[in-house]
Amino acid sequence: YVYSTAWDTTPLVSTRTCSCGETQTVEDIYYIANDTQLGKFRDLVNAGNTFEGKTINLMADITVSAWTPIGQKKSETNRFKGIFDGNGKTVTIDGIADNLDTAFDDCVGFFGAVENATVKNLTVAGNVSGNNAAGIVARVFSGATIENCVNKAKVTATSKAGGIVSYAQDNNGQLSSDCTITNCKNYGEVNTTGDAAGGIYGWSGDKSGKLKIIGCENSGAVTATGEKAAGGIVGQCRVITVENCTNSGNISSSKNAGGIIGANDTAPATIIGCLNTGTMAGAENKIGGI
Repeated sequence: YVYSTAWDTTPLVSTRTCSCGETQTVEDIYYIANDTQLGKFRDLVNAGNTFEGKTINLMADITVSAWTPIGQKKSETNRFKGIFDGNGKTVTIDGIADNLDTAFDDCVGFFGAVENATVKNLTVAGNVSGNNAAGIVARVFSGATIENCVNKAKVTATSKAGGIVSYAQDNNGQLSSDCTITNCKNYGEVNTTGDAAGGIYGWSGDKSGKLKIIGCENSGAVTATGEKAAGGIVGQCRVITVENCTNSGNISSSKNAGGIIGANDTAPATIIGCLNTGTMAGAENKIGGI
């Protein structure tokens, strides 16, 4: 077989052609090489194609403006459920669209919402702002793996802010939502005027599930001026394991500030082999290097 990439009338479908000229559709692998193809993929997910069992490969650096995120909160059929491999490429987001409908619940990032998905090897740059904002994934439903991702974008939120993930929580907080974030890095500023901000992960609520953050690094400044917390790795959390993570960014909060975790909300937390070299500032009464 001689492999080639082509695009038929169904957006993003890859084909392979044998030496005899016969062409087959490769139904479980898709390739994205430009902003038009990226937009088609996004629109398919938001229209109800979850890409479950499919792999999406990003093949080039892409810049987008007035970005509408991939995946929505409103129902499980409008969330990405496949594997997205960024292949080390960068998507630069020049701002978020200002006309997003309520289906997104103000969850903004490259991905708005994912469920049982894997996102890996992706870098995001530019500017991302909204109610719940993150560079890579705004909201995780029912488990996800985020690995080897990098955020260089400035993230600004009025509620939950994270360099990689804003928050993980299932349908209206009724079911647990497990999430693993591995070997991710944040270089961008992360700011919130609301709930919490973390260099890697923002906030976990009362009914969020087990969260594992392993081998991650933050060097971006993290600032929370609302009523919650700021942390170099995690803003505010419940059941969590943070292992072999490093923060060198400066952390500032009007309430709680921590080099690794800003606040742990009356639930078990395990912190193993972590290092903080960033400075803490501004908290009214609770500051910790870890």
